[in-house]
Parts: sequence; C-alpha cells; structure tokens
Amino acid sequence: RIALFEMSLPPAVLGDIAGAFSTPVQAVHAPEIKCECKPRLDEDFTFRCRLDFLSGQVQRPCPIPMRLLSVEVQGGTTTGPTCSQFAERGSLCRVATFEVEAQTNVTHVSVKLLAPAPDLDDLPPVASAFVELQGPQNAQPSFAGAGPTLSQSAALKAFGFSPSQSADIWKPILRKACGSLGDIGGPLSAGFAFQAALHALNAGKAQDALTAAAWGRKAAQACAALGLVAAHSPQEASLRFFGIVAAVDWQLLGLLPKARATAIACVVSSKGSLEVAHWASLCTSVSRDISLV
Repeated sequence: RIALFEMSLPPAVLGDIAGAFSTPVQAVHAPEIKCECKPRLDEDFTFRCRLDFLSGQVQRPCPIPMRLLSVEVQGGTTTGPTCSQFAERGSLCRVATFEVEAQTNVTHVSVKLLAPAPDLDDLPPVASAFVELQGPQNAQPSFAGAGPTLSQSAALKAFGFSPSQSADIWKPILRKACGSLGDIGGPLSAGFAFQAALHALNAGKAQDALTAAAWGRKAAQACAALGLVAAHSPQEASLRFFGIVAAVDWQLLGLLPKARATAIACVVSSKGSLEVAHWASLCTSVSRDISLV
C-alpha cells in the first residue's frame, strides 16, 4: 500500500468550526494500461498508439490525470501523448494517443502511470505497459538520404490540411510556414522546431527535444513533398535530427553505445561537403566527446 497524500488542518482551524471543511475522496483500484499500436499506412515505420485505462475484472474505464502519464521510447521518437477522450464532467482522461517513429529493427515503448507524489522519486509506477514495435530491418537507421519520403497527401495531413482542400488555401499558409533561405519560417517550420529541440536539450528535457526534432525532420520532408522552398532541406533536417537524437542519448539518457553508433554513422554520411558537414556538427561534437571517454 502506498500513501499518496496526507490530510491535515492547522491548529487554529480546530477552534473555529466555521473554518472546517470536508473533501470527498474516492478510492479506486490501480488501473491496467492497455496499449495497442497500429502502423500508419501513409508513412513507413510510423505507428499510432492508443492507451486505454481500465479497472476491475469487468475492465471499466478508469480515467487518469494526464500529468502522471509517461511515455518513453528506445530506438525511435514519439509525439504525444495527448488525451483523445475525456471523462464526463471532468478533466481526467479515459483514452490517450501518441505516435512512434521506429528507427531501429526493434523499438521499445514503455508507458508508465506515475504515483501522484512528486517528492518521492523512488515510488514504483502505479501501472505500466510495454510494447515492441518492428522498425527497419537494418540495425541502424539510414543516414545517406533524407529519410522516408512523404506523399503529397501525407504532407498536407502532417500540417493539418485535408488533401481535398484547394492549393489556393494551403499554399500561401505553408509557404510562410516552411520558411526560405535565411528565414527559419513560422512555428510549424523545421527551423523553428530545431531551435526548440536545442533549447530543450540544453534544459535537460529529453522527450521535448526528441519530439521537436522529429517534427523538424517531418516538416522538412512535408515541405519538399509539396514543392515548397524551405529553410531546411530534407537531408539537412535528417542530419540535424540525428544530431539531437545522439546528443539526447549521450548527454541526458546515458545510452553510450547507441549514441556512439548514431553519431558516427551521421558523421560518415556527411563527408564530402563543408555545408553538409556543418549540418552534422552536433553529431561531430557528440562523436568527439564520446571518444574522450
């Protein structure tokens, strides 16, 4: 049994019954997390995952606070989680969703529901789930190209547009969003995303850095698929993305072998051009730091 909170009143309240109050508390069984991931048909090695929180033998929905939900991915990146179905008359979540891009042959997804006791870091999670996803068959991701190519339909969906909408609607908006040479673009652009990823890396926020970098890579691919000029080409975005991945693995997660393999492959693929080598500068920095260990 875990004590999650303690109720107490200041002594002065006991002398004045008007200052007393009551708070109803409902005790529930720890929920079971059911995690189901299905591949997206429009993007290779990308999965959409659904989380259901269930309680009791009859598996009734058991809403949870999203702030206690943690999703960790090894061998890939994730966006989310976000609540897709809230409980009635409240802000608790019944169903959550997130996406995973698998980058190694086996990608591990770990979901935890943390105990609501921030001052006690050694408490075990209230509930957890674990999933293995099948990624590319080669052990390491490919760095030679710009990553998976998006169709125009998938590119429009990535930016929140419907493929049935006229180009007169989405093109002026996305032309500004994608940016141009010397302009990082708007909040949806790859340049903006990589700036956010570096800020998160420096702040020690691993998941925020990976999420921002993953969007930066996808945004560059989407702009290219739509034929729009962008501040970052898909190749540049791919190298910057893997630089963030390597730096997070090395500096924040302590995954030395994975960080070394990612950084070295990234550096090797960038040789032959000073401009391309500049895009991989973070990979070079991580590789150099690891070689000193």
